[in-house]
Amino acid sequence: MTRAGRRRWLWRTLTAVFLAVIGVLLWHQFRQLDWPEISAALRSYSVAQLAPALLFALAGHLVYACFDLLGRAHTQHGLPVRVVLPRVLVCYAFNLNLSAMLGGMALRYRLYTRCGLRVDTITQVIALSITANWLGYTLLLGMLFIAGLPTLPGDWPLAGSVQRLLGLGMLCVPLLAALATLRWQGRRWHFRQHRFTLPGPRLCGAQLLLGSANWMLMAAVLYALLPSDHSYPTVLAVLLTSSLAGLVSRVPAGLGVLEATALVLLRGENDQAALMAALIGFRVCYFLLPLAGAAVLYPWLELAHRRRQAGAHSSPSQKRHQAPLS
Repeated sequence: MTRAGRRRWLWRTLTAVFLAVIGVLLWHQFRQLDWPEISAALRSYSVAQLAPALLFALAGHLVYACFDLLGRAHTQHGLPVRVVLPRVLVCYAFNLNLSAMLGGMALRYRLYTRCGLRVDTITQVIALSITANWLGYTLLLGMLFIAGLPTLPGDWPLAGSVQRLLGLGMLCVPLLAALATLRWQGRRWHFRQHRFTLPGPRLCGAQLLLGSANWMLMAAVLYALLPSDHSYPTVLAVLLTSSLAGLVSRVPAGLGVLEATALVLLRGENDQAALMAALIGFRVCYFLLPLAGAAVLYPWLELAHRRRQAGAHSSPSQKRHQAPLS
């Protein structure tokens, strides 16, 4: 077997292993869910309740996909928007449901390298995306903590003045990021084998805007499914706090952690049955339905790549009939 043949065989083997790992993780994730309970919760909602939640979920995923468009503008890598968006949407769905290392990192490297991007460019795009997400998070939760939201139980270590001090500390993060872009805009620095260029204040402002919008739309999904006897700022604060608990616990998708935290923080404003139904509906709309879409879209992207590879080895007359990058 020639060297090129061995390389193709190796890549095909790695692709098969990668797809098998994704399949096992998906099966493990879906197996933990109580599908009869999910079905009953969804049937309890009217179209008028579900439609806004689904629209907010779609908007949230699209806003997150725009994080990578900021990276596209900053690195000037030139991939068309129609190529970037489906790949980011797939990665985000896997990121939410499985883990950041799989969806946010490994899958992004795989899909982007297949489009011809260099590793250092992909690393910078991912770094800008992560920064946008957490800049928006710290900005929102910092302001809400200072305002005393959510109302934490007295026996929690963050309750009272500690909550407000932590809020002030969180607000320092986006402030320092903005000052850094003003002071060192365009400065290049190295981390291990990766090179990064610090963005300017305009891009930092776009990161704050999109990062905040992403979390606010996510909270809007839950807000649309809850009964009307609660406020949106409270729901946003509860979601952000629950997400922090899920991050600390390191449970994929915060499964169970998000629900348990929200049940404690919102139990005074809603009955348990309605609250549990809203949390299940939220997970279906924002986590599971996008995951189902990504499970269909990802094999299509793999198949499209295989066809482009086959076209690269075909004759010039055959290449004219190959499908464009999609």
